Amino acid sequence: MEMLNKEKKPVSSTQSPIHSLLNRLEDFSHQLDFQLQRELALSHFLQPYLEMGRGTSLNPLPAEVGLANLYMYCDYMPSDGHFSLIEQVRDDITDHVPEEERVWLDPLRQSALRIEHLRE
Repeated sequence: MEMLNKEKKPVSSTQSPIHSLLNRLEDFSHQLDFQLQRELALSHFLQPYLEMGRGTSLNPLPAEVGLANLYMYCDYMPSDGHFSLIEQVRDDITDHVPEEERVWLDPLRQSALRIEHLRE
């Protein structure tokens, strides 16, 4: 069950640090070795829609998909030994994470749903 557009969002200089970080987390979630965990996280959050089956015309609302993504980015702990997405971004040595984004890592991890309004 793929719920999101897989296109990478370009990071612009006018984009806020929190939006840049959320885009970075989205990119990390699409890495090949995280695909199964991505599907597990989204299916866990969107369980009621999966239980109804594919034959129904009821789909999750965009806001529900957004909350499912925040859950995956911030609260989901992979069951296969992977680090959480936030830990992966924090520990990434191949790509520089600017300090403006880095300051959001701990608040995101501690309270994903409380900062949902910042994404808008």
